[in-house]
Amino acid sequence: MSTISTAATAPHPPEQAPVSARTLRQLLRSRRRRRSSTTTVAGRIYEGLLYAVIPGGLLVQTVLAALDWSQAAGPPADPAATGWLVVAAVLACLGLALRAAAELGPLSASSTSMTWLFSTPVDRGALLWRRLAASTAVAAALSLVVVSGAALTVGVADLDLLWSAVLGAAIGVTALSRAAAAQTHRAGPAGVARIGILTAALGGLLATLAGLSTMLDVTLPAPPALPLAALAAPAALAASWSLIAARRTAGRIDRGALNEAAEVTGAVRLTVGWLDVSLFADLLDQRRWRRRATVRSTLLTGRGASTLVRAELRRVLRRRSSIGWWAALGVLPYVTAALLPSLWTMPVTLIIGYLALGRLASGLRLTARSAALRRMLPFSDVTIRLTVLVVPASAALLWGAATAPAVAGTFWAGTAATIGLVCLAGLLRSAKRPPIDYHTGGTLDPVSGAVPMGLILQVVSGPDVVLVAAVLWAAGAALPWCALFAATAIAWSLWQDRLG
Repeated sequence: MSTISTAATAPHPPEQAPVSARTLRQLLRSRRRRRSSTTTVAGRIYEGLLYAVIPGGLLVQTVLAALDWSQAAGPPADPAATGWLVVAAVLACLGLALRAAAELGPLSASSTSMTWLFSTPVDRGALLWRRLAASTAVAAALSLVVVSGAALTVGVADLDLLWSAVLGAAIGVTALSRAAAAQTHRAGPAGVARIGILTAALGGLLATLAGLSTMLDVTLPAPPALPLAALAAPAALAASWSLIAARRTAGRIDRGALNEAAEVTGAVRLTVGWLDVSLFADLLDQRRWRRRATVRSTLLTGRGASTLVRAELRRVLRRRSSIGWWAALGVLPYVTAALLPSLWTMPVTLIIGYLALGRLASGLRLTARSAALRRMLPFSDVTIRLTVLVVPASAALLWGAATAPAVAGTFWAGTAATIGLVCLAGLLRSAKRPPIDYHTGGTLDPVSGAVPMGLILQVVSGPDVVLVAAVLWAAGAALPWCALFAATAIAWSLWQDRLG
């Protein structure tokens, strides 16, 4: 008996009529995300203006106050040195901004966009155009502020000030466009970063020469008066060409470059939202070690705490960029002494010294935040803390000795020791700060709104010591009082280790 196949006798499914273009458009429109209401859009615009106008107004007031203080202080003793310092500051700011744009990546995409958009055969250039336009506008605004501020400082006015603004905006557009175009090549960002480093190094060299001329009472020739109109027009043409070239090459940026830049963007958002700079610093350390890939390990001979000192010294020497930053920031006190009244030199020096010393204290932060690592070492907590403080303390004293001559009217040795002690006290307190706890601490409720004082005190732990010392100096306290305050803060931190 044979079996009858039902597949042959089953009727064919009816053929569906082709979907018309009109029906398809209606279907796509119905599946699109609903547009926000007018009230929602107006609320977003109000929120953006609120967070942009208030900090912008504070920045404008600060700049105007600084200009008033500078004018009240009278003309500079050496206008030529002041002019060269302004040129050096512009070159340093633009060079560092270019290096940061190349390292971080001006164009990025979120993980959602990477999965659903950039993994499909779409025009990446069209998708990235809005991001490129927004980043270029921000770069143009920042560069315009830097160049125009420098022009105001040296006395440029009227039509030349307008041309300086055009020149600054063109420089910002050109720099960011080249950094965006460099993302199409694996070695492109490194080349742009080298250009930024060389530009910043040239600015540092000019600032050093101007500072030495002021200290040695040597007259420098004034900076040449450049025709701003003749420079602004070619710079605008170069900016337009660079932007068009970046728009054409944006479609060739691969997903790896976009994803790497997205990591940095996400870390910045988390750092700002959670008020924790360590999140961004940890990501930068990971990127640095990934670029290095391999290291050469050697055995540490000897016994006792001297081995830890050699290990910490080797850790610092491996990070040559940190040593370069530590040395380069030593120029800023001399720039401050030339551009601002003498009252501001010491406070600015203390703040800059704290930032410079933080580049050389990775071992201190590592041992302070890892109890497991301290238990592995055959030393007490006080011994470990004193041992890893040797290298930062030496660096603080050297930095203080190099920048003490910028503070006029003070004893050199006392100023150097005070700067070193204050910077070291702030660094030690910052390194020992525990992870931020967002659920504890009191809250003040003034008329302007609730202020989380507990969170603010945790965030400023470390810089608060430097700020208090700077306020004491500005209030007229003598150097021994500032040094005594810093020494007390250091002794209290070490005494807490002994109690623990």
